[in-house]
Amino acid sequence: MRFTYGVLITICGMLAGSAVAWANPAQVWVNTGWTAENCGGHTWQTDAFATIQAGIDAVAPDGTVTVAAGVYAERPRIDKPLALLGPQAGVDPNAGNVRTDAGLEARIIPPTDDVTQPTGTLVSVMADNVTVDGLTIDGDNPQISGGDSLNGVDCNAATGIATRDMHVEGLLVAHNIIRNLRCEAVSIINPSWGPQAGGQSAVLYNRIENLPKSTWPEHPEYMPPAWGTGVLVQRENVRIAYNSFTQVATGVDIHTLFSHEGTAAPIITNNTIQASQTGIGINLLSDPLRVAGPQAQISGNTITITACRQTEDAFPCSGIFILYIEHQSQILASGNTISGGDAGFLFWEVPTFNLSDVTVANSTITGSKYGIWFMNFYPLSDFGPARPSGILLSNVVITNPLTAGIYLEDEAGGDGPVILNATGVTVQGGPVGLLLHGPRTVITGTPSLIEQTVQPIMTEAGAQAPAQ
Repeated sequence: MRFTYGVLITICGMLAGSAVAWANPAQVWVNTGWTAENCGGHTWQTDAFATIQAGIDAVAPDGTVTVAAGVYAERPRIDKPLALLGPQAGVDPNAGNVRTDAGLEARIIPPTDDVTQPTGTLVSVMADNVTVDGLTIDGDNPQISGGDSLNGVDCNAATGIATRDMHVEGLLVAHNIIRNLRCEAVSIINPSWGPQAGGQSAVLYNRIENLPKSTWPEHPEYMPPAWGTGVLVQRENVRIAYNSFTQVATGVDIHTLFSHEGTAAPIITNNTIQASQTGIGINLLSDPLRVAGPQAQISGNTITITACRQTEDAFPCSGIFILYIEHQSQILASGNTISGGDAGFLFWEVPTFNLSDVTVANSTITGSKYGIWFMNFYPLSDFGPARPSGILLSNVVITNPLTAGIYLEDEAGGDGPVILNATGVTVQGGPVGLLLHGPRTVITGTPSLIEQTVQPIMTEAGAQAPAQ
């Protein structure tokens, strides 16, 4: 049969290049192995594509891009609200013996070697109300050499998922495996300082692994390169829950959160973190309007601090680090389990109106150098003294500290006093139960100090022992 005029239609649908106008479909499918002649019964270049970026470009706003298992060497940019779903969408990679077959994963890897920010980001989110679910985002492209070596893996990317350069709300990052990156697994940054309209983002049920690179910046009051950080948040309210972090320098870093909406604040719950520097850090939490500050919740996390960097002027390694909390803010850290590190909890600059505004409750700390380390100065020369600060401990058990269970450190250059209210606190084992350094250390309540090998209470540098 001879055709003298017409348009050839493949079994997959209309070929690309047709002059027929089509509306953007609400759902598209991506498979790295598809071609015009074989695209699973869909319409090639209309709702069927071989690259993730082509699917994103074609789908209608609020649509769905469904990605099949395979390897995608690209850096997709999402510039509209949509759901980007891998074949493991909804499958928790931390639940039992699942997500072990690499052949069932859609793996995004870097097409070129780039470990710098922001160009080295694998998935860039440039719109509100985006979901990224069920993918593997891997900074190692086995076909490329010359990147950073991370625990024997050649890393070729800086960041897994990032909202850098614009304010994004309503982002959901869930059920992903994110690994082998130089800087961050997930970076949610609001570049502006203005009010946020709402739409809290969330990072849930992800497995984040092998981000071990760690440097302490010279000027951490500015936005540093957050090397080796699982989830970095700046000036945004985010829920971070049910994730696992393995071989990271820092698990979660909440950096410079200024809330203009009263009590909205991060919720960091039920994560499992193995880190070499900091499990969870909150730095500069305040309300610039000085009306009603954020109320952060850190609860139910299990944190293990591995070998710390022991270099001169290095900041202490800690399970939970709370730095510079403004007067209006509140933090409840409850039900956390911490082991190892220089400190289970490390505090500096928490000038609260009430001691209960910063509370550590119902938590256990094992094998840290200090279970609680509360200082009134910052041990780097760029910072001045802290203001008078206070915290509340309630139902906290500290077991086998390497140096002291509770360490209150008042330095002459710090702006004391250092005030701790201990209610139902137990220190079991270790050389010293309570170590007081400096004349302005104040402890109220009566911690239970049991079986210390040196002595229950030690004072130095003019400190006074509390009345027994």
